[in-house]
Amino acid sequence: MNKSDFRLIRSIVGGTWHIHQASAMGLMPLALQYMSGELKVENEISSETKELPSWAKRYLSGFNISGQKSEPYVSEADTWYYDEFPVRVGNVVVIPIIGAISQYDYCGAAGTKTIASWYKKADADPEVLGIIEFKNSPGGAALGTRALADLKTRITKPIIGFVEAMECSAAKYIGAADDYTFASSDECIIGSVGVMTNFSDWSEWYKQKGIKNLDLYSKASPLKNDSYRKAMGGDFSGYTDGLLFKLDQSFMSFMKNQMPGVSSEALEGADYLTQDAIQNGLCHAVGTFEDAYNMALTASKKDLSIFNSNQMSKKVTMEIPEGAVWAVKALGGKTVEAVKPEASTTETKEEPATEAPEATAEAPKTEAPAENPLQAEVTALKAQLSEKDQEVNSLKEGIKALSSNPAAQRTAARQEGNDPAPEKPEAEAEVKMTMADEYDVA
Repeated sequence: MNKSDFRLIRSIVGGTWHIHQASAMGLMPLALQYMSGELKVENEISSETKELPSWAKRYLSGFNISGQKSEPYVSEADTWYYDEFPVRVGNVVVIPIIGAISQYDYCGAAGTKTIASWYKKADADPEVLGIIEFKNSPGGAALGTRALADLKTRITKPIIGFVEAMECSAAKYIGAADDYTFASSDECIIGSVGVMTNFSDWSEWYKQKGIKNLDLYSKASPLKNDSYRKAMGGDFSGYTDGLLFKLDQSFMSFMKNQMPGVSSEALEGADYLTQDAIQNGLCHAVGTFEDAYNMALTASKKDLSIFNSNQMSKKVTMEIPEGAVWAVKALGGKTVEAVKPEASTTETKEEPATEAPEATAEAPKTEAPAENPLQAEVTALKAQLSEKDQEVNSLKEGIKALSSNPAAQRTAARQEGNDPAPEKPEAEAEVKMTMADEYDVA
């Protein structure tokens, strides 16, 4: 059986290849007819190989955006083999993490080794400005997952995660290395951090069938399959306190390092819908694929580093390219400090790392005035700053008046003698605190 035959049978059984008879006969009979030689489809196969297969065209069409047409970022042969493959949209590459995760390719699904090669290609491509990791996965195998997650930490291009429906277990392990993560809606499921395995004891069933199933080991290998052998006797500690626990510790360590705001509950394996995932530090915001695209296209690694660091509990600043509305949304739509005449603004936000961005709904919309989508907010904030300045000047006048009080004239005399110097008036201290902390004024 050649590769085309294998691909056809897999497609028929899996339901990805369609011909008119399928609705009447069902797919399995078609597969059986083909394998027996009754069904001949060589002509259909040869005609499709002249261009992208129909399922690849449908897959590509889902990524067309902002006037940019999507195209495969793999060879023509790979568009036939993989059910989901990397797509290039303008200067952004979309890398899929779809379905069950495994270390190696299997039946049209890319393994973590192949996905790693896609990342390396995109990172080395000078025309690629950013990467979107497009995901809908319940997780999968632990082996191979850490290698891909570690590789992503060394990618120089910004990586924006976009969860279309589910990002759980091994998918979250890999996704922890994203620079920023959007969920497509409030109904996404994110979490299930941790490690598990399934253990089945068939011994009683074999006994009922009159079968004795015995495992025999060399006397020189007393510890071989030790966890399994103990589990057959009812002691599962070799797994729960041994292999699984150690793999879990590696998982937890990576999560806490990449996402410092992750909650202890999330690390215990809880599953969340989107808003709870945001509150527990597993996701940043709800957004559209276009939001993810714009961020991947215009953001830098340095810009996005504040979202996955302990700095988020402090005052942080960020350079925003002109027209990058995603930045205001990502920062919660908070204050804009200043507008640079060249074409950039600086945005300031003060918010705990584990809190959800408050202003997804308040973020400026893409139909803002073309000259500067942030100008309206900047103008309003300048007005607020002017009011604060007037308040500060008023307080200063009050302090000046207090300093001319006769009781204050003896300050110098006290300082020359042994009397302790009086404390600064509370109003003056409040003014300096407000100036320094609220507006970063020296």
